[in-house]
Amino acid sequence: MTAVRTASPSSRRLASVPAGARSASPARPRLTVASPPASRTNSRALLFVAVVGIVAAIAVVMVSQTLLVGSQGRLDGVQRQIQDQQEILERQRLTLAQLQSPERVVSAATERLGMVVPEGIVYLPGTPQADELIAEEPAPPPGPTDSPEGEG
Repeated sequence: MTAVRTASPSSRRLASVPAGARSASPARPRLTVASPPASRTNSRALLFVAVVGIVAAIAVVMVSQTLLVGSQGRLDGVQRQIQDQQEILERQRLTLAQLQSPERVVSAATERLGMVVPEGIVYLPGTPQADELIAEEPAPPPGPTDSPEGEG
């Protein structure tokens, strides 16, 4: 069997164009088979990494916010305790001031202890001999025989 060889379509076109016109036509760029676009796996991997990064950032923010809220709760509790203690301190200061007032001391001395206000105050002048005796001999501590409880 013999095969018949036919001319390719591009050679037919060249054959139909006169020789002088062929050289005058602008040169066409050489056509090549286009390569497939960049691998989709690269863009998918990049998208996956971006999504994981965003999720990780959100998780970090959530954890830090949780810790912040917990710390703020403890801080509020401590501030409440400080305020309560300050109120107690103010009430105790007021009570102390009332207990130390001169009117209260005088009324407690006269009513509970039976003391009376003196009619007049008499100052006794000290003698030099008495001052020397007081300075030389300290008062002896009360012993078992000197106490008023032992005499009864």
